[in-house]
Amino acid sequence: MSWGRGGGGKETEFDWSGDGNGGVDVQGDGFRDPFDGGSGADSSGWNSNGTDDAMAWGTDNEGATDFDGMGDERGQQAQPRQSIRPQTQPSQAPWKGQKGPQQGMSQAETRRRLGYGKCVVDFLVNGVQACALGSIIGVFSGYHEAYSAGARGKTLVLYVLSRAKSSAFSFGAWIGSYSGSKCAFITLRDGKRDALNAFLAGGVAGALPAIASRNPRTILFSALGSAGFMGAMESLEGLFAGESKGQERGSAQ
Repeated sequence: MSWGRGGGGKETEFDWSGDGNGGVDVQGDGFRDPFDGGSGADSSGWNSNGTDDAMAWGTDNEGATDFDGMGDERGQQAQPRQSIRPQTQPSQAPWKGQKGPQQGMSQAETRRRLGYGKCVVDFLVNGVQACALGSIIGVFSGYHEAYSAGARGKTLVLYVLSRAKSSAFSFGAWIGSYSGSKCAFITLRDGKRDALNAFLAGGVAGALPAIASRNPRTILFSALGSAGFMGAMESLEGLFAGESKGQERGSAQ
């Protein structure tokens, strides 16, 4: 690329071919194509009028680039900043029949779970009370048996303690398992209270202590005996309760 002056005025020459013959005459006699061998053919649109606004690159005072030479300030207009924050879709409600996390369980399921929790409490409370009662019964029965057999002193005391411990465990396990099983059957039958609950619970309570014998007949007879006894007691209790309610209604009328 070379710079020089022409005969018609200030001339800027771009030597594309490298031989010094061709170039672009911006302000001279015309445009000389560097690829035609220096023919000097005049190209339309490129002359020496001094405007040179076919492709003018300028820079205004504000630092914006003027691409078309018209001097406008389109480049100075500040473009609004677009937000690139991702848009979140609104949460959709569950379709009909679907349980959402906040809907919870049905009333029947809630009542059933609360009922099973109450059964555990009944098993523990009634079992502890039955243990205390069984230990007292064991002390008296053990003392009577040991004293009648001629045991005295330390032998008598050890036998009484052993008898009390055994009676407390068996009695507490039986009453505790019966109370918990009865509560469980009531809850399983949706709160229905009758002698069937006591019969089933009595069978469970009678079978549990007999499992240690590993004798099927012993387990069966123990379960049936306990079931019959507890079912009969529940029936009598219900009968007496019905009679007392009938008397209360009669007196109220």
